[in-house]
Amino acid sequence: MKFKNLAYILIFAFLLLCFAGCAKQEGKTSDALPADADSAKTPGEATDANILDTIPSENFGGYEFRFLKPENDLWATSDVIVEEETGEAILDAMYRRNKKIEEKFNVQLTETVIKGWDTSSTFKNSVVAGDYAYDAIYDRTTNMAALSSQALLYNLPNVPNIDLDKPWWDSSCAKDLSIAGRLYFATGDANLHYNDDTWIVMFNKNMVRDLALENPYQLVLEGTWTLDKFYELMSAASADLNGNGTPDFDDRYGFLSHNSTYTSFLFGTDQSLFVKNSEDLPVIALNSTDFASKYIKVSETLADPRLTAIWQRDKYIFLNGDEWTWQNIFFEGRALFFAEVLGTLHLSNMRNMQENFGLLPVPKYDTAQKEYISTVLDSTLALGIPSNAENPGRTGLILEALSAESYVGVMPEYYDVALQYKLTRDEDSVAMLDIIRKIRRYDLGSVYNLGSIANDLTNMFAKNDQNIVSYLEKVQSRIEKAIGLIVEAYTK
Repeated sequence: MKFKNLAYILIFAFLLLCFAGCAKQEGKTSDALPADADSAKTPGEATDANILDTIPSENFGGYEFRFLKPENDLWATSDVIVEEETGEAILDAMYRRNKKIEEKFNVQLTETVIKGWDTSSTFKNSVVAGDYAYDAIYDRTTNMAALSSQALLYNLPNVPNIDLDKPWWDSSCAKDLSIAGRLYFATGDANLHYNDDTWIVMFNKNMVRDLALENPYQLVLEGTWTLDKFYELMSAASADLNGNGTPDFDDRYGFLSHNSTYTSFLFGTDQSLFVKNSEDLPVIALNSTDFASKYIKVSETLADPRLTAIWQRDKYIFLNGDEWTWQNIFFEGRALFFAEVLGTLHLSNMRNMQENFGLLPVPKYDTAQKEYISTVLDSTLALGIPSNAENPGRTGLILEALSAESYVGVMPEYYDVALQYKLTRDEDSVAMLDIIRKIRRYDLGSVYNLGSIANDLTNMFAKNDQNIVSYLEKVQSRIEKAIGLIVEAYTK
């Protein structure tokens, strides 16, 4: 993943341009953020299917409401605009949702799709120019963090007509990524990307049966699905199938993934890189024996190349040097576990996979840990509004309505139809989805790239570098400086 530097120096003219937009946002403070709640919610659980009737109608005279977003990822659904019904349940639900919004407010919903990583620069240029080219932006949370530090985004709790306490907004995002009571970007049901970017563990059910291994589903339900048990099952499944004494593409592995799995497993131990104090400001959470123990545990669990195959670390898992063949090890039945984001289920290779597979949450640190914790990828898409929005009330009303209608009209298709009946293979996986969704976390340190610590830890994990205590001592001042910069940007 590419991370952007957050400490940009704003030129004087730009400060003058942003002043008016920022001034309009004064008012609500931290008490306007959503109440703390589990992120899990049943899509469409509202009693009134006509939920749009609860949102005021207004005639905007054919106004073109313009989204800006990056092109779709291979593994995740990020569509907002759908041109026509095609028979694909999720896309058809989006199409019907959009038509309802357009009719209710007499608007036309459109989007501009940017290729590559230039969405945020396109958005920045528009705000600086004051051309009001876009009403809303979807971009990577890492990019949105950079934009927010430059006074380019509107403080969402201050946007008229947006109610972040409603179930169609992800309260975990608001809780984890706000700073000083301000929240400049959020995730919610109007875009499915954050759901597809939730980390999961898949397992080969045939291998569990053939090797007479313990049932992972039962372990999860009993609360004994821990790193120790995960390592035990990996060890039992791994084998040098071709007998050459060297790990390679043709062997069988206990675990397959890529570099992002390291921090997702660390966060799964109920360990964050940063926590918040009573003033909603980030505080380092790494200076503890508990953190060091969890880091070393994860590192040791994933370090052995005879048991684990990691895309960036182990080039020999590429077939004939083709790096995009690494996932075939799981698709072809030569890995017991495969960690990826939920959207991987949409890939054709997963849908066509002959081996039976199931879904699991990331394992806990130990049995004393109360809950399983799932992490949302730090490059997931989040929603933001230009700081100099021409009509914040109109923007808020349309986005709130779009999100509410997504909650009752799109999310049931996503979970009930696509995930539960098309892409999963058994009822147990459906139960696991509820556990995976119950507690989701966004890591503030990764999203804001505070002190580059997330990158550093990933590199250390990949090398099985366990000198975590000395590393933390070395970077302490760097991290504190990064915290100071982002706090200053949010509170000035």
